[in-house]
Amino acid sequence: MISGGFLGAIFNFRPITWSVNWALVLNFVWQILFFVGAFFVLYAIISAIQKRRVKRTELGLELPRWNEIGFGLIGAIVYFIASVLAMVLARQVLPFVDWEQTQDVGLPSALFGVNLLIAFLFICVFVPFIEELIFRGLIFGRLRAKLGFILSATLVSVVFAAAHGQWNVAVDVFVLSMISCGARELTGNINASVIMHMAKNMLAFYILFVA
Repeated sequence: MISGGFLGAIFNFRPITWSVNWALVLNFVWQILFFVGAFFVLYAIISAIQKRRVKRTELGLELPRWNEIGFGLIGAIVYFIASVLAMVLARQVLPFVDWEQTQDVGLPSALFGVNLLIAFLFICVFVPFIEELIFRGLIFGRLRAKLGFILSATLVSVVFAAAHGQWNVAVDVFVLSMISCGARELTGNINASVIMHMAKNMLAFYILFVA
């Protein structure tokens, strides 16, 4: 039996080494779980609406009006300013946190062509709508009827921030959630908050994948 080393010396074979990037694997699994979870949430919400267990108005689902689009854009500006102020304060209160940590969105940093377009649609359109429907729609809508605005908005925002898993991101999205809950309270629907969330994610998308 001829050894692999001898064959390698004669035929210049190179040993094949297998390595698994577990970070990418876990990110891929997370993406699959997110899509599956989002599908079941949408299915459950649509089913509940059809069976009249929940009303569209309770979820804040209404066709957007022009004034709500403007309200959402103004809200986005307010959010950006408030987020900067909150981050400055948080840096003083929590000096042990890595505030420069890049947000992990579960996607490779180098994307081009169709992959970049798909990532844009996922991050800037799909995710904002799903998250607003769940947090500022279903959860806030149910809590608001029982606990009042301040407590409901705070609870929803804390859960929403914790779900992002990073301190620097949590502070930012907590501010976004509080302002989004305020928009839901004022308009009665999630249209303005979806626009704010899209604007926030577009900025993050530009920083992560374009700049």
